[in-house]
Amino acid sequence: MDLPIKLTRIITSAIISLFTLLSFLFIKPLFGGSTSLNLLAGILCGALLCFLLATLDKAVRKVHLRVLATLILGLFVGIFLGKALGGIFDTIIFSSAFGNSIPSYLITFPKALIYLISIHLGMVATFACAEELHISVPFVRFNKASNNEKNIIIDDSILSDPRAIDFLSTGILNSRVILPTFILRDLQAKLDSCEEHTGVGIRKAIAVLEKLKSIKNLNLKENETDFSDLTDVKKKVHRLAKITKSRILTAEGSKLHIDGDEVEYLDLTSIANSLKNIMMAGESIEIKVQRYGKEPNQGVGYLEDGTMVVINNGGSFIGEIIETQVISVKQTSAGRIIFTNAMVEEVEDIEYAYDAQPNYEHSRD
Repeated sequence: MDLPIKLTRIITSAIISLFTLLSFLFIKPLFGGSTSLNLLAGILCGALLCFLLATLDKAVRKVHLRVLATLILGLFVGIFLGKALGGIFDTIIFSSAFGNSIPSYLITFPKALIYLISIHLGMVATFACAEELHISVPFVRFNKASNNEKNIIIDDSILSDPRAIDFLSTGILNSRVILPTFILRDLQAKLDSCEEHTGVGIRKAIAVLEKLKSIKNLNLKENETDFSDLTDVKKKVHRLAKITKSRILTAEGSKLHIDGDEVEYLDLTSIANSLKNIMMAGESIEIKVQRYGKEPNQGVGYLEDGTMVVINNGGSFIGEIIETQVISVKQTSAGRIIFTNAMVEEVEDIEYAYDAQPNYEHSRD
């Protein structure tokens, strides 16, 4: 807890306790004017009020600012609506022939009921139009430089990719990272409905989320905005990014086709591929041949970053570390594949058409 909040709570509690104690002693003494009993009652009532204050303080601190602002706005709308309807009610009653003969309680009770119903309708209408209000009345930005900053919204695929922990831990994203709470509710719903053997991926996503929350320098904030008219989580993320003018950090950018021109996506896989070593034709690589390739006498190995290396004439050296020379590099949707020749003596001279190579999968089987 911040020191100013602590200090404010202490001062407020002290004022409430002192006011309650003085009220029992001087304003309206009870218990036949007994000072000791009034003093005890004042202390007990002051302690009770301080406890209620602390409970209310904790409850308010858990409420999202946007929910609290919407609630206050709904109260004001309800009050104005109640005043308008109450004025119409007074005009109808007192302009009638029986206005002066109607008892006051028959006027006060309906007006109180009108106010309560108006406040309820105002709050319900305000919460129902919360998203439209957010668009029409955006938050005030005090720093001009913040106008050019875009928040980063993480989608559900990021929580399923452990690489996100290392990437976000670097602090390279100098922006606020937004976690929509509807993603959390969707994960929890899937975890509650799935069987034990099918919930491994969901528990893995929850574990990634807990590690992200533990990153000290990561400005991770939860956003409670939801869209009841949508059921697809990805469409909800897209709409939230469109409303808040944010970017989306995803691990499956190549699979997204939802108005991609309107919302900017940061694909974790593309970022990871761009950081891999770029091999040029003629460079030498020492690599361990791990398995056979799909063509005769071909071998396959992997670099430390997972890049697949296809080794011509490497099929005879399974399990050995050999020196190879890069022939070409092929970029695929799954990543980069490097084609090389084994730089060994006494091997059969076979020509290979690398452009006609079959599609390789990035696996280590």
